Parts: sequence; C-alpha cells; structure tokens
Amino acid sequence: MPHAVPTSFDADEIAKFSAMAADWWNPTGKFAPLHALNPVRLSYIKTQVCTVFGRNDKVMTPFEGLSVLDIGCGGGLLCEPMARLGATVMGADASAENIQTA
Repeated sequence: MPHAVPTSFDADEIAKFSAMAADWWNPTGKFAPLHALNPVRLSYIKTQVCTVFGRNDKVMTPFEGLSVLDIGCGGGLLCEPMARLGATVMGADASAENIQTA
C-alpha cells in the first residue's frame, strides 16, 4: 500500500483564497488591509535588498538584474511593485485562481 505524501498545503485555505481571487486588486475590498500594508512591506524589502546587494535605493529601478521568487504571492500585490523596481519576478501560489489574478 502506498504511503501518503505529507503536504504543507491546506485545501480549505486554498479554496478560501481561490474564492476571493477576483477581489485581490480591489483596494477597498477584502484585501484592503494588505493594500494598506503593502507600502510598508515594500519599503522594508527595498531597504533590505539594497543593503544586502549594495544597491542605490534612490534610483527608479534598484532591483534591476535581480530575480525574485514570491512564494504564496496571492494575487501578486507585492510581485507587481517589485517588478516596477526592476526585478524579474516569479510569483508562486497554490491557488490557480490567484495565479490567474496575479
């Protein structure tokens, strides 16, 4: 008898976020707290990346030439601004609906 393969995915969580996929980019919708928090998250990431990689955080594209993998990207709320900062971004999410939104 084959052994069950352990997983860190929670099917109920994936279904919950999949059902809300159309609302990711609505700044007043269910993800409004993430929209409000995103500038702080992005600022922190930008500061850390520029510090670690010796980048100038005053230029328009300080992430140019860097590749970023966003695991659990949801609808891509963080992927898009990192791409605007110059990174090549790959978003990964367990929800196919979220990937379509991203």
